[in-house]
Amino acid sequence: MVPYTELRGRVYWFRRRAPELLKSGVQLPLECTEASVGKNGYDRFSLTTTDHRAASIASRKFAHLLDDAAERRRTLKVTRTSKPLQPESLPTREEIQHAAEFMYATLLAADEDTA
Repeated sequence: MVPYTELRGRVYWFRRRAPELLKSGVQLPLECTEASVGKNGYDRFSLTTTDHRAASIASRKFAHLLDDAAERRRTLKVTRTSKPLQPESLPTREEIQHAAEFMYATLLAADEDTA
């Protein structure tokens, strides 16, 4: 049997325990299919093929995509927990006023162009 495949009837299914970072109920867009992690921690969906070789190729591809999704989640978690960048100095009242007037003038000019 090919890793991560399971024969149900005549159709092969992908079945693999999801990495710890992907909790149950998480929706995973894996290329052309929308998969979700079940309550038991497994990701399972139909490969829609009866061919053994096509199922083995697809299962390896989806296993790689599942690992990539976990890695993206891990890096996202790291960047969220890191401290946000603090500006060197807060803008002054005059700078804010100047920016607001410039935005207002730009919006008015765009409105006149469309009219």
